[in-house]
Amino acid sequence: MKLSLLWLFSVCIAMGQGQDPFEEKEVPSAKSNESIYNFDDVHKWDDVIVKGIGKAEQNIISWGSTNVASHRGVIGKTQDLEFYIDAKAYEEALGHPELNRGVILMAGDTRFPLLHCWLRPFSIHAGKALFVLNIPVERLGETYVAFIPRDGKKRYLYSLKEVVLGLKSIPKTQNEE
Repeated sequence: MKLSLLWLFSVCIAMGQGQDPFEEKEVPSAKSNESIYNFDDVHKWDDVIVKGIGKAEQNIISWGSTNVASHRGVIGKTQDLEFYIDAKAYEEALGHPELNRGVILMAGDTRFPLLHCWLRPFSIHAGKALFVLNIPVERLGETYVAFIPRDGKKRYLYSLKEVVLGLKSIPKTQNEE
């Protein structure tokens, strides 16, 4: 009995050695409904870094008020920002037939951001779409607001650190103090 079990065991080992467990096997390819998505072609933008927050020609976004807030029981401070965009330009950007365009909040590298969030307006009034952001102060240097219009491959990038510095450099009037 022991001899037959030993013989059976050795035969199983010998049969198993004929097949390579690491051999690459050809898998028959079946047609699927999968579309091939070329990330580089679709998301290759001509980035326009917008300097300053004044009324320049390429300034699609108009920046409003800003303030720094701290909250009881929460470590750190946040920067509150408001900006306006023409409601018609915003709605046209959203109406692109193939790609999702509009206003984006991005953090990290602009090519492959760690955060990529499509923003929707807080309100639309008198032809202007109002957006409100609340960003931790220590993250301002790596955070951007981008606007992708309906036509072309341009993406307008606003560095929030530069925006805050620009808003702080604007002299206050008597009524604002």
